[in-house]
Amino acid sequence: MRPSELVQRLCALDEGQKLSFVELFAHELTICARWVWSENGLSESDQIQKMKAINEIQHRVISRIRSIRLKKDQWSEEDFVKMIIEWTAGDSGLLLLILNAAKSSLS
Repeated sequence: MRPSELVQRLCALDEGQKLSFVELFAHELTICARWVWSENGLSESDQIQKMKAINEIQHRVISRIRSIRLKKDQWSEEDFVKMIIEWTAGDSGLLLLILNAAKSSLS
């Protein structure tokens, strides 16, 4: 899934569907983190950097769950996806992993 496709898919969700998405996405991010720390092909330094990025994304996703529940969500879908891209900091493998988690969360 490309970032632009994720934006389109998120824009099509109603509030209840969006809440379900972010809740499931938060869970899927824990699976991403598990993959990173268990991947033997990554150096310890790479694991730490990827885990930090995933943690920062998780923090914002979980915060968004609360804001949606309180009906105070101020994220645009474009800004939400931009945040994911920024926290992956040019790591195309990590971005792909997280976008796949987002795709799974939309199913």
